[in-house]
Amino acid sequence: MIAFQEHWEEDRLNFEGTALGQKITGRFDVKPDSVQMQLDLPEILAAMTEHIRHKLQNESRTLLKKGS
Repeated sequence: MIAFQEHWEEDRLNFEGTALGQKITGRFDVKPDSVQMQLDLPEILAAMTEHIRHKLQNESRTLLKKGS
């Protein structure tokens, strides 16, 4: 089961997701010229940090190109 919640605080989107019993929290800080993302991963996923970072960077670039 997958659950997802989010809420905005000014220019920050806070989110929390749960899948397969693992909870991930994070935030997007939206700035005029960039978006910064921070994730808080459970230990079981922390070992995959570099893989997750690489995937997120590639996907975000693809989305930005589609939006141009």
